[in-house]
Amino acid sequence: MFRRRFLTMLLLLLGVAGLAWWTSGQRSLIPGQILGGGGGGSFWTSLTSGAGAAWSRIFGGGDGGLGAASAPAGGRCSGEAEGAAIGGPFSLVDQTGARVTDKTLTGQPLLIYFGFTFCPDVCPVGLDRMSEATEILEAAGRKVTPVFITVDPERDTIPVMAAYTQHFHPRMIGLTGDLQEIDAAAQAYKVYYGKRPDPDFADGYTMDHTGFTYFVDAQGRFRSFFRNGATAQEIADGAACQMARG
Repeated sequence: MFRRRFLTMLLLLLGVAGLAWWTSGQRSLIPGQILGGGGGGSFWTSLTSGAGAAWSRIFGGGDGGLGAASAPAGGRCSGEAEGAAIGGPFSLVDQTGARVTDKTLTGQPLLIYFGFTFCPDVCPVGLDRMSEATEILEAAGRKVTPVFITVDPERDTIPVMAAYTQHFHPRMIGLTGDLQEIDAAAQAYKVYYGKRPDPDFADGYTMDHTGFTYFVDAQGRFRSFFRNGATAQEIADGAACQMARG
């Protein structure tokens, strides 16, 4: 059994390495969590992120539950950003064509990620990590809703978002809209994004953007954010910590 798992892990590592090598020349990394070309990482960033997720899914991570960070004794939660003026009203359209606002989603804790579907590697890894954190929380009896908001509404239409989100989590909500609506949502969450010409991408451009995962509580209040390198376990622990506080 171990030998079979080891061989599977080796094949996955080789696949991730190949993908990282192929995409490494198509983008640049801008410091400060701004992801160039939607990839925003070096060969090793892509390799370690993908390998970490693969290792966790094949070999497991302990008991798969929530770590000590989920219930600190009067300490800070992982990713906590107390007093930060982040979050606010938005009005977008989901992958079914229904209008969704910040008020629509009130009543359920959220994990939110901004990116775009043409992103070659970091966005898929980030969304997979957010989906895995959702599963960890669900296994511990804490339900959250994963939300993906595009920063590329020109290409990320409703049908595109519907096809894309189904690859990550069955409850993931994919949100798009017009340029003004996307800009309003991005400004509310202090998300930087911008179009950059690149002939190697469809339609001759790619998107640079920040790569955080945000936790919003059931009352619609922003509580925590997690940088691009955070693991699914760290995201789950930080979110569970905030949920335990109420």
